[in-house]
This record gives sequence, structure tokens and C-alpha cells, in this order.
Amino acid sequence: MDHANDGDPSAPSHHTEDEMDVDPVDDSDSDGRALRSVAKVDYAAMLGGLSSPPKKRKTHVQPDVNADFTIPAAEVATEEVSETLEDARIEPFLSSVPCAYDTLPACGLFEDKLTTLDIDEIREVERSEETFTFHGPHGEPYDITPGQHTNLRDTTPNDANPHDLVLSPLQKVQAFFASAKKSYVGDTPLHVARPQESVFAIFSQSDFDKLPPAHVQDILRKQHIVTTDESITPLGFDRAALRAVHPLNAPVTVQDLSIPGDDFNVRLKEGTLAQVLQNSHNPNGKILNALQFPKPMDGLFRAPYSSSSAALDETVGAPDFKPEMAFDAGSLSWRIVGGKNAVHFWHIDCDGLGTMVQVLGGSNGGAKLWIVARPKGKLYDCGLFGSLQTFLREGFELDDPSDGPWAGADDMRWELEAIVLRPGSTLIMRPNTPHAVYTPVPTICHGVHFYATSTMQDTLFGIVHTLVAGTYITNTQHITARRLIHRLVDLYHRGIVERTVDEESPAYAHIPSLQTPASAMDLITTCVLAILGNVLDTRTYLAPGASTAEPTEAQTQIYMQWDANEIHTFDRKAHVLARGKAYSIIREMNSRVEFVTKDGVVMDVESIVRAYLLQVCQAVMQYKELAESKEYEVMGASNCTKQLIMRQLRGLNNPQSSFQYIQVGDIGPGLAQTTLAFPFVNLTIRHISNAKAPEKVIDYMRSGVSRADALFHLGCNPKNRKDNPWKGIDPLGEKREGDNEASDEHDGEDNRPPRKRRKTRSS
Repeated sequence: MDHANDGDPSAPSHHTEDEMDVDPVDDSDSDGRALRSVAKVDYAAMLGGLSSPPKKRKTHVQPDVNADFTIPAAEVATEEVSETLEDARIEPFLSSVPCAYDTLPACGLFEDKLTTLDIDEIREVERSEETFTFHGPHGEPYDITPGQHTNLRDTTPNDANPHDLVLSPLQKVQAFFASAKKSYVGDTPLHVARPQESVFAIFSQSDFDKLPPAHVQDILRKQHIVTTDESITPLGFDRAALRAVHPLNAPVTVQDLSIPGDDFNVRLKEGTLAQVLQNSHNPNGKILNALQFPKPMDGLFRAPYSSSSAALDETVGAPDFKPEMAFDAGSLSWRIVGGKNAVHFWHIDCDGLGTMVQVLGGSNGGAKLWIVARPKGKLYDCGLFGSLQTFLREGFELDDPSDGPWAGADDMRWELEAIVLRPGSTLIMRPNTPHAVYTPVPTICHGVHFYATSTMQDTLFGIVHTLVAGTYITNTQHITARRLIHRLVDLYHRGIVERTVDEESPAYAHIPSLQTPASAMDLITTCVLAILGNVLDTRTYLAPGASTAEPTEAQTQIYMQWDANEIHTFDRKAHVLARGKAYSIIREMNSRVEFVTKDGVVMDVESIVRAYLLQVCQAVMQYKELAESKEYEVMGASNCTKQLIMRQLRGLNNPQSSFQYIQVGDIGPGLAQTTLAFPFVNLTIRHISNAKAPEKVIDYMRSGVSRADALFHLGCNPKNRKDNPWKGIDPLGEKREGDNEASDEHDGEDNRPPRKRRKTRSS
């Protein structure tokens, strides 16, 4: 007997057809055009499929992932697709049906990592004749004389001015330093001279520890937080310190910054920390940077800025919270080992995550110069970095300060602020922050990623930037961190709809209060992220089993006809539950508050959600079209094209709901958007009191299943895939007239004729 999946609720349970309680195939359609065969399950068992192991069966039959999924049947008309998906209903979606999608690749699981880093090769370092003085949180001066490899100079004439040469790496670093100094007041950094105008809010560790979590969340709306004076013993940059980060001779990915070229991937080499240490002792050694050292146990802690940590603690035991799959702890907590003069120019941290970084030590104690972009002349304008022009505009380069006006608009530009981090100081950085980092001496850092309630709009911007331009503007991906958004939705649902979160709980302060437009928009934005969970998940655009290679014809066919992709079935179910709870939160908000424009126009919450969702979807499509244009040719998520994004949007709505948040016909060419930011600042909020019917978990599941989810479920049944009802037809292709429109016929009451039930095996 195969016990490979025993005790694993996320793994597919393999049942034979006779073992399931299923409805018979409707043989009245002799041409096989409409699928009527769907599993019928008990709702309690459905939720158990998320959180508890499936019941053992006498036989375990593994579906053939390479089966022929077409039959010689008449092609189904596109008009049949919507009817078939509606007929599938949503009841069986979370049943324990066989799923051939969660399979391991046949090869490539384990491969030797060969050392490709060469530290014996000599690359000359050019050192600046100028020393720059930057400052710590309290104004402590720190002198930096930058250096960079000389052989990286590009002598190609600049297109804008053929008589000028492209800057050398050292000149680029100097340009960043000079631009960061512009924000100084004389010789004093802005965070010391005019702290009320600085993007850095400085606190001693003791004062920060006294702040209520709600206050910390309010600060994060506009500023990064820097804490100081924490008592730690700085590490050295030696064998003992590096061994605590990672085994010295175990292979790691190291950035070799001596390698020329614009493709940073060619700089990634396999090396060891022993090599990094040896290289640090060579005055003419290479500039190296090693970033990927997961430290999962270091990230499991409570912090007033981390709403995701609070949500993890508060929602333990939820149906979709399987601890071993709740998140990838190693992607949330990590160490960095930076060599002298290592530089990382403009980038954002991936997946809309906020970042905490702390210098642990290094040579002479270690140090990091952290340079952040901020809207010029404003403490913080949430919408600026939600602009589609943030990284795709004339004059922007990753290795240039790019602090000029955007498209000639002087009110749209950023300026730079810099701060020196030393042992005992910690930076808590808002999500979606363009930043650059310079390492003046060999340094070891500890970092943590998080989501914060008060910065969820910035998180949305960052997630979209990751989807559309991720390979350009960020250097990694933590896709399982999206599960933390599910946890936040669950926390907010418990606090706002179920009202089961104790006010004394540390998590209570992370639940939006709905007392201000900003807090309401925090909640609405989180719901929008949940509704668009599949659309914004980069795994959505990969055929099952084809994450690292070109998909086979069979994989592509499964992908296009059944919406099967690289999202694990557990995650797909969790997306459904989160989406359903988001709809529930919106309905609850709609019964409790409404918005008023500055002109006195009253708008209910559902109207705001419709407008916000439409704006985000239009902006994503516009952004993707801009990124794919010949002018930029920026690649984001693998295999993600504007056509496939539109396809996912077509599959977003629930075919049974009388309330549709998006009409796909409203999204398309000619509907230009310039930003992801919603103008909520022009709204006020007032409280109302309307009764709302109580709901159960299964109600969230009913509303959370989309057309694409229903299609995916049908494809989970090998028989349906074999008796393919729409050979050659894309079920989520161009919509027919009236598609995705509201329909009371399928909302609530099931008007289909009763169907006979097949007898099940009794033992």
C-alpha cells in the first residue's frame, strides 16, 4: 500500500471512481459536449480536506498525468462553456478527488552543486579620491571611501549624448552618494536636522518597546522606523561568525560583482563562505555579496510592526492553516554576508513584503549604508510608488539615482535619504520602497520580512511590480509568503465579521478599526488582494510541473483546458477560502460604514470595491502592455503575458453569484490607467447600522469559488479530462455576450432537476 501521502492533508488522495459518492454522467448529451459528472461531498468533509488527513481507502490509484485528454467528440461551442461551469456548481471543489497536478518532476530533484566562484582571479579595484561622510540615527559620522572594480567600465557612447561615456561602476556609486547628500541640511542629515520632515522615524529601543502596536502601525503609514541603542555584542567577520550563518564549506550562491555586463544573473556563482572569508583578507580581492541564508527559527517572533506574525498566532487551527504549509519560514528570516564595497542598486523587496534588517557585526563592527527613495517635498505619498512609471519611464536606470522629474512632471519625482546602520541599530522598512545598499566593510546582517496592516496598499503595489517587472526590479521571490495574506484575511474576518478576537489579544491592534478612511482602505485593499489571489500569483502562469522548463504539449493542454498550474492544490483551496472571506468582510463593511466624497456624494463599500478592483485590473493590464513593449522589454513572472492575465480575469467571477465585482468587458485596450493607487484621501467615512445575515464557513466557500476554480475541479477528475467536452476550445477564452453578468437564476437556489446517485461501495 502506498503510504506516501498518509497524514498529509495537502496531498491528493487517490480514490477509484467507485469509492466516491458521485453523480452519474448525463448520457442525454450523446456527443459528450457537456460535463455532468462531478463529485458530491459532505461540506464537513470538504473543510477537513484542508486541515486533516483524508480517510484511508482500500486502494490508491495514481492518475496518469500523461493520459490522452482528448476524445473524438464534436467540438463544444463556446456558449456551452459558461453553462457547463455553472452546472458544475461549487460544492465539489474541496472534495478529496484525485489530482494529477501535484506531481514531482521525474528528474532534476537532486543535483550536485559545483563550485564556480573563482577568487584567485585578480580584478583591480578603483578607489574614490573623495571620502563621503554619512551619519547614523543620532548623527554619528561615518566616513566611506567607495571602491569598485575598474574593468566594468562601459566605453559605449551614451545614446542621449554620443560624446559622453557611460559612467563606470565607481562613478555610479559616487552619483548615488552625491544625490543622497542633497537631502542634507548643510552638513547634517535630514533625520537629525528636521526629523519631522524625514522619512526615517528614530527611536531608542527602550522607547520603541513602550509604543502600542497601533501607534507603530500609524508611523509605518508614512515613515520607516529605525531603533537604536540595542545592547548586542557585535560579531566579527571570522570563521566562528560565518559558521553561525552557514556551514563554511557548504555551497551557497554568491554575487561576483567583478563580472561585467547588465545581466546580473551571470554574476551569480556557486561558492562557499570559506571562499568569501579568504577573499576578504586579500586587499585586491573581489567584491562579493551573499544574500540567501534562510534562518527560519529566527523569524518566529512577535513584533508591533508585523501584522502577519500576529495573524499567524491568532489563526492557529483555521481550516486552511496547515502549519507546515502556512509559510516558508526560511524566506521570511535570513542572514546576509556582504563583502567590502558590495553594492546593490535600485530594487524593491519582493512580493510586497516589508523588511526588518539589523547589523550583527563584521570587520570593525560592520556597517550598511541604506539609501531610500521618497517622494520629493512630501513626507510620504502612498501613490507615487504605485505609479506605472515608477520603474518604466524615461530617465530611470537601476544604477542611476534617477531623481529627475517623471515625464517632465516636476510634482512627480523622488529624492534620496540615507542612513548608516551599525550594530545596535535596526531598520524597519515599509514595503515597495525603492532602495539601494552599500557595504563599506565586510558585514553580517539579520533580516525579517513581514506584512503590516497599515501598509497593505504598498503591499499591493509591490505584488503587482513583482508580477509584471519582478526580474527587473527585484532579485528573488517568496511566493509562499502570500499565505500570510490568507492569515491576515482570516484575522480580519474573525475580528470584524465573527467578532471573536479578544480586545486584550496582541492581534487585536492589527485589525483595521474602520474609524478612518485609511483604516477602511487597509481592509479593502487586503480583500482586493484576496479576490485577485490567483491572478497575482506568479505560479498561475506556469503549466503544472513546468516551473523550470518549457512545458510539454500535454502540460500545456492541461493548463489551457483545465486551468491547472503550478499552484499546489492546498494553496488553491486556501485562495478560495480567503476570497470567500474577503467577500464576507466586504458585505459586513457594507452594512456598517459608507463613504462620502468631498462633493457630498454617498458611496457604499461595494461601490468602492468595484471601482478599486476595476482600477487595479486596468492598471495591471496597462502595466503589462507597457512592460512588454519594445521600448522596455521588461520581463516579469515566467510565462506571464497580458493575454494570460486577461484569461485569468475572465475566470475570476463566480458564475453563481448575483453580485459580480468585475465586468471583464470594462477591462481592455484604450482604458488607460497610470497608477495602482486609489484616491481614498478624498473620502470621509461615516457609520451606519444595517442588519447582515449570519454566515457559515461553507458560505465563504460558495462565494469564493471562481469560474477558473470550477474548471480546475472538473479537470481534477481523470475521466473528465479523458472525455474532454471542449476539445480545441479555451473555456476561459473570449467571453460571449452576457458572460460574467449577474444572474439570479444561479444565486442561492439550485434549479437543476434532481439527479440519481450512484451507489457507493460499502466497504
